[in-house]
Amino acid sequence: MAASAARTDTVSIGPSGIPALVRHEAGGRPKRAVFLVHGMRGSAPWLAGRLPLDDCPELLRVYIALPWLRDPGREALREMGRDDPVRRVFAPVVRDGVRELAEVVDAVLARGDVVGDRCGLYGFSIGGLVALLGALADARAAAVAVTGTVPNFGYLREMLRQYDWTQPGLDEELASLDALRRVGEFAPRALLVQHGTADADADPKFMRAFAEAVRPSYAGEPDRFRYELYEGVKHDLAEADTEQGRAELSRLRRDVAAWFSRQLG
Repeated sequence: MAASAARTDTVSIGPSGIPALVRHEAGGRPKRAVFLVHGMRGSAPWLAGRLPLDDCPELLRVYIALPWLRDPGREALREMGRDDPVRRVFAPVVRDGVRELAEVVDAVLARGDVVGDRCGLYGFSIGGLVALLGALADARAAAVAVTGTVPNFGYLREMLRQYDWTQPGLDEELASLDALRRVGEFAPRALLVQHGTADADADPKFMRAFAEAVRPSYAGEPDRFRYELYEGVKHDLAEADTEQGRAELSRLRRDVAAWFSRQLG
């Protein structure tokens, strides 16, 4: 089916009425589902515009609006950020995002136009951490892809140097949101890790360490794990400044589409 037949529906999913966009080709056979999670500065429409995956008509693409990052939550988020940006902003967005992701997966996989009980998870920026943790919590996640993300909140220690990182209980709270500590648990899932070399928001060094730690779990299965760098690609998935960067951004998008098409079969 031609990509031009794609349509996007604005929906509320699950008992909590979680807002999402569902992009698909109307009619045809039942499809596998892929759930896509945006970052701190993005939104479901933002990610759908930058990564529509229209060359994957066999996939139902569900773009989830992260909790606290949808109106009117953003205003409350700004107020909480002035008080404690880690415990009252970053941690709740990820923790509640993982919980809501599970609710959306439950509801969508029960739809009549979705086949099987396997799905794909994609996350951009902080949404990548939501996708990684969501995959660890759900055996139905057969394929995962993340772009420009981090494996834990270690990057915030560089961004928020004036923050009180010695607060009682903080280390334990953030440990539950640390994918790097659990690298040995990913192997049942196919995993694609992407990063742009011009990413000034999420330093590639954080996911480089994650990729090096998780790679041994996929020994002998090179088709199920990839770590890819894209020269000149920035954090926001916008058009790059150079011809090479634009070509690499196109390659990044093609790689995501090919990953889910191949891994979900």
